[in-house]
Amino acid sequence: MRLSKMRRTAVMLVLSMVFQVLTYAQNTTSTITGTTTDADDILPGAIVRLTETGTGTTYTTVSNQKGQFRFNGLRPGGPYRLEVSFVGHNKSIIDIKRISLGETYSCDVKLKEGNELKEVIVTGQAAALRKTGSSENFSADDIDNRATIDRSIQDVLAMSPYYTGNGAFGGRDGGMNNYSIDGANFNANMGLDRALMPGAGTPFALEALEDIQVVNSAFDVKNSNFMGATINAVTKSGSNVFRGSAYHYYKDESLRGNKVDGEELTAKRGDIKRTIYGLTLGGPIVKDKLFFFVSAELENTPLELH
Repeated sequence: MRLSKMRRTAVMLVLSMVFQVLTYAQNTTSTITGTTTDADDILPGAIVRLTETGTGTTYTTVSNQKGQFRFNGLRPGGPYRLEVSFVGHNKSIIDIKRISLGETYSCDVKLKEGNELKEVIVTGQAAALRKTGSSENFSADDIDNRATIDRSIQDVLAMSPYYTGNGAFGGRDGGMNNYSIDGANFNANMGLDRALMPGAGTPFALEALEDIQVVNSAFDVKNSNFMGATINAVTKSGSNVFRGSAYHYYKDESLRGNKVDGEELTAKRGDIKRTIYGLTLGGPIVKDKLFFFVSAELENTPLELH
């Protein structure tokens, strides 16, 4: 009887550990932190307000006794507007162009004493990045400017200096990577599936991705259970401005070379044909409150050419 209870307890502990590892390995948000000071000392009790200018979302907090403040669970991207005010000091405003997925940014704010209610505005200041471990972030601009043939996430991941091909990082088996899109897992279970993504395909359009984070520190138990790399990504979202895109990609055998050093190969180029159509659209449903974003992509390859 005791042995049975011990076994059940051991199983529950293992399941609990696995659940925690999978939970912490997913990353869908970012963080901004900082300290409020003036010319002489720290400023506890300063009012700090953060606004995502695209959606009008506002976060407010108060600096603690050490003058520190912190905003967790922020949506990657931006831009953000940070406002800090304190009695007897001029308000300070910092415009942050962009924050990356899974990263912590430090915005230390120094207020100036003054009796007049004037604002000190800092435009376009990029927050200092607090980074630990080996990781890279790729923004929507990086994804759009990356040359890709197959429209696969692997073409983006190849920009990491730790990428060693076939989905592998640092020479480790690519099947042990953990893929997370908006917190949902898309990894190959137990490393038995040799496909880089489920179904040997890409269950999302690259055009829909806002930010991709690659974490290579396999020695951290939070990342892929000590093995492989963790790839976190978040999709785009709507804002107060209507934005959309449309694209078309085409490939056939005429786009593939058949010569080496000026000599034509004896083997004939096989017939291939691949066409991709896609569009995205995002905007407000209720300004500053409710937004939408849709992405659609169609790939067409004739069956006789498979």
